[in-house]
Amino acid sequence: MFCSHCGEKLIDNEQRFCQICGTEILTTYKTTYYKPERIQSVPAPKIIYVPQKQRPQSQWGLPGKYSKLCLWLALGSTFIGILSLIIGYNYYRFSYFPYNNISVRSSIIRSSRLMKKILIIAIKIKLIVIFG
Repeated sequence: MFCSHCGEKLIDNEQRFCQICGTEILTTYKTTYYKPERIQSVPAPKIIYVPQKQRPQSQWGLPGKYSKLCLWLALGSTFIGILSLIIGYNYYRFSYFPYNNISVRSSIIRSSRLMKKILIIAIKIKLIVIFG
């Protein structure tokens, strides 16, 4: 440590006065000793056993209250799933690949001829309206 008045180095860190100028040295720290307090022991909590209600054990092989209903719901949902796959496949097949079926092909050819006639008539009407 050093003296705060003259700046001289102190001989002992615990001296109260400077040996050169005699100024009282103010210590910025104090040594404190830690004394842990005695911790009182707390008794352990008591564990209280509360009996739970006994659940009936399930028995294998006996039909339950809703067993037939669950069976029919499972079969019905499976049937609906298979039916929707069949309908979806047919929709996909006939809407994206219509030329595989002869009757569909002939109806498309007929409808395309009709659409050409309707388109020609619409163009003629539009030309008459525009050029008057």
